[in-house]
Amino acid sequence: MRADELRLGVVGVGARAQLATYAPAAGARIVAAADPAERAREQAHELYGDGVAVVADHRELLDAGLDGVFVLTPDDAHASVAVPFLEAGVPVYLEKPMATTLNDCDAILAAQARSGTLLVPGHNMRHMPIVTEMKRLIDDGAIGTVKTVWCRHFVGHGGDYYFKDWHADASRATGLLLQKGAHDIDVIHWLGGGHTDLVTGMGALQVYGDITDRRDNSDRRMRDWFSYDNWPPTSQRDLNPVVDVEDTSMLQMHLGNGVLASYTQCHFTPDYWRNYTVIGTAGRLENFGDLDGGEIRVWNRRTDYDGAGHLTVPVSAGIDGHGGADALIVAEFCAALRGEATPRTSALDARAAVATGVCGTESIRSGSVPVRIPEPRLGADDLTPTGDTPHRPDLDQEASGSVSTDDVPRVALIGAGGIASVHIDAWLALGADVRVYSHGDAENLVSAHGGGTPVTTREEAFDGADLVDITTPTYTHGEVAGAAFAAGLDVICEKPLAVTAAEAAELVDQAATAAVGFYPAHVVRFFPAYAAMRDHVAAGGVGDVAVQRFTRIGSRPVKPWFADPHLSGGIVMDQMIHDLDFARWTAGEVVRVFARQASTPDQADRLGVISAQVALTHASGALSYVTGTWAAPGTAFRTTFEVAGSDGFVRHDSAEHAPLRLDGGAAGEGRGLLPGTSFDESPYLTQLRELLAAVRGEQTSRVSARDGLEAVRIAEAANVSLGTGDAVELATILEHAS
Repeated sequence: MRADELRLGVVGVGARAQLATYAPAAGARIVAAADPAERAREQAHELYGDGVAVVADHRELLDAGLDGVFVLTPDDAHASVAVPFLEAGVPVYLEKPMATTLNDCDAILAAQARSGTLLVPGHNMRHMPIVTEMKRLIDDGAIGTVKTVWCRHFVGHGGDYYFKDWHADASRATGLLLQKGAHDIDVIHWLGGGHTDLVTGMGALQVYGDITDRRDNSDRRMRDWFSYDNWPPTSQRDLNPVVDVEDTSMLQMHLGNGVLASYTQCHFTPDYWRNYTVIGTAGRLENFGDLDGGEIRVWNRRTDYDGAGHLTVPVSAGIDGHGGADALIVAEFCAALRGEATPRTSALDARAAVATGVCGTESIRSGSVPVRIPEPRLGADDLTPTGDTPHRPDLDQEASGSVSTDDVPRVALIGAGGIASVHIDAWLALGADVRVYSHGDAENLVSAHGGGTPVTTREEAFDGADLVDITTPTYTHGEVAGAAFAAGLDVICEKPLAVTAAEAAELVDQAATAAVGFYPAHVVRFFPAYAAMRDHVAAGGVGDVAVQRFTRIGSRPVKPWFADPHLSGGIVMDQMIHDLDFARWTAGEVVRVFARQASTPDQADRLGVISAQVALTHASGALSYVTGTWAAPGTAFRTTFEVAGSDGFVRHDSAEHAPLRLDGGAAGEGRGLLPGTSFDESPYLTQLRELLAAVRGEQTSRVSARDGLEAVRIAEAANVSLGTGDAVELATILEHAS
């Protein structure tokens, strides 16, 4: 027995009770179970052993000294069970869907926010090998930027699974877009990178409503009636007395990030599996089979019909529940209880899946009228969820890497140079508890900005942190980020992620393996003029983008490591990567890169000028021209952009629309190196506020780890072009990520 063996309880010993049997493999033991049904209480002993304490009323477990509880009751009872445990400080694994109404979802969110207790939604499909492999391919850029996601769910066992018990009764289940569809809606959100904000539905009770053979099956379990011989669907018998949920449902979804998605489920098909198609700006992928032996096919070149695709990825899965996903999510729950992992699905993710299902069902039943997804309502105090935060009184002070249980973000700021100065100001404005670690300047940084705590070791900075903010020189990013991932901490990393694409890809892989967030700090995406331009272009304000021009000029950095391309990547990787990233954001994926660079020699008392030009060819056919200059000390920072399209033109010049200018005097860190900021709000503050919300699971950041990797790939291609004098196909740079 492990010294830190967890003591867990189970509420609801029904169809999903088997899930808790994976707990011992994760270092936990089921010590108590509750269910009002006598037969279920007998089954608890069969599943969990004779030593488990079994009671009828779940409230008897509130003060039983449990480290956590599995809530596996019927869906309409989730809130009435989960809320008391959360408020009692008992971490909850809550089977999906979170609830059957938005009021119940919001009551659960409010209880979690008030208490700070860990809540792990049971969206186990985020651990299914077929889904995680599709997510990896998307994050690696195999199909470009995701634009459309489709899912067809063939629910061949639907008659047995959902039409012979309470699931068939809309007054209890609301509809099968919740109990069944919540799985796939959440996966669509995960693969698509956002939550639905508008949904339209169409559906009907096409088959099972016509079957008149009905029976109250409350004295039986699913295993008593399930059979492959129950075919065709019209021959089904012993359906639930009330059958008023749709057996076919179709949704059209608009995600907040502009992705369009569709979901269809049918409960009278002969086969039982789900099929996802994800289409991006540079290809599409589709799964065939969703368990062991399934495969993912990728098409990334233009072709006529090609059933095999251009890349086939076989998927091996476990033989147990959901291809091994049940065991994996139980292990994640146990690791989160110990402060060793952050759950892959947040409470807000779970609420978003329910909201889409509820509003989709509303649309179906109101003539397919589009329905907007309402924001969470968290009670009279308008509480904001603090994220899915581990809360165990015996571990809160000791567990490294656990998320704080209050509203105060705890930040490990690594580095104390020029960029750290603007980061610490932003964190202090957000009310963060900042620990600063650096090789000598931490005390000066804290003193200069009137806040934060200098520490003498990186481990001390990491201890108790919610996230790590890396502002060290580029060549150190890998080592610092790797240590943070190993500690189970989310990471915000100043651009560029690394000096080479291979190093950046390794960091992205490490973050995925550790199941933590990895957020590149590409702050230009948050500058008001740039953000407004991108919104204008994305809304079709210039039509199809044809040509883009970006310029950026500022003082040449004086620290020696900037001059060594092996440490900084040179001007292209360090400075121009801002605009390379932005060009891709507005015009889409890059396929070809050509670069030129000129410089003047350094003098004894003055650094030379370095200027580079990079031409990008996008998959759409658009062209982008990016110019960057490291100029003489004291040069005013200036940026410009122009975007011309088939229907319009947009431009900006920071010198003409000057916010706060940082120029004049001797060049130094933070003077002539950083662009000016508006008096309304620093974009560094806007950036870190959004990234903090992403860490907490409250929203999706506008910049992803894959965006950071793609920016490094483009910059590396430009550096290769500088060396060879030839244009470089981006596919040759870290081919496995493209």
